[in-house]
Amino acid sequence: SHPVAGRGLKRILSLDELQPFCERATKQNSPVNGWAWRCLGQKRSWVDGEDSSAVICFQQALRCRDIQGQGSDSHEMFYLDPRNTSIVPVRASGETWGELANCYRRLGKYSAATRAYEEASIASDGCLSPSTCCAWAQVQLDLGLYDEAAEKCDVI
Repeated sequence: SHPVAGRGLKRILSLDELQPFCERATKQNSPVNGWAWRCLGQKRSWVDGEDSSAVICFQQALRCRDIQGQGSDSHEMFYLDPRNTSIVPVRASGETWGELANCYRRLGKYSAATRAYEEASIASDGCLSPSTCCAWAQVQLDLGLYDEAAEKCDVI
């Protein structure tokens, strides 16, 4: 259930292959098993299409120190994916908030999605992925917030 080992497994295994390891890690009730909760959320959302179940996993991940406390963990440099060539390191908390927001959006919970997208923006210092910005803009369009949606599209 170690966060560095778990992230290493995530880089080499598919979400289906990773699921038993994640389930085992989440049963240990560790404050640094956010990686496992996040992987379970991704599998349930992306592979299984179970956004209601994924929401619970992403919420659990966001409570864990290895996701929420980035910047203060001594192992943080090992959490980064070496395949990511971005100059700005991607914060797991921002990505996880974005994944949670996407689940809320697909469930039709637009107010909750809006709050989660706002948290994603704060956690990632405003550096959201283009797909997350587009999804946030879609929620704002659905809520009739046309000017705000246009601003999100301008960023892209």
